[in-house]
Amino acid sequence: MNSIGYKNTNMITAGITNPQQEEFEIISKIDHNRRSYKKFVVKENRLVGFILINDIDRAGLFTGFIKNEMDITPFKKYLLNDDFGFIYLPKESRKAKMLDLEVV
Repeated sequence: MNSIGYKNTNMITAGITNPQQEEFEIISKIDHNRRSYKKFVVKENRLVGFILINDIDRAGLFTGFIKNEMDITPFKKYLLNDDFGFIYLPKESRKAKMLDLEVV
């Protein structure tokens, strides 16, 4: 994971952020009003990388998805939501995370 802040811009990146192969899916959103950008790189329903600019609050959560190779299928369509968080995860995953257990 890499992070940088300069003036009023904060950026965090992790994993594969600029894949050249076609098997990767890119999910992205630009919000000009908030001056923010989100890009998620997905392969085989697993998050493998991301770029967050000025909307970095959930970087730890996304990094955990990469680290644990979590299947994001149940909540992939919500990744770009401004309020995305634990509540979007399946109940079993939330319980396991709260108990600090790894779900396989």
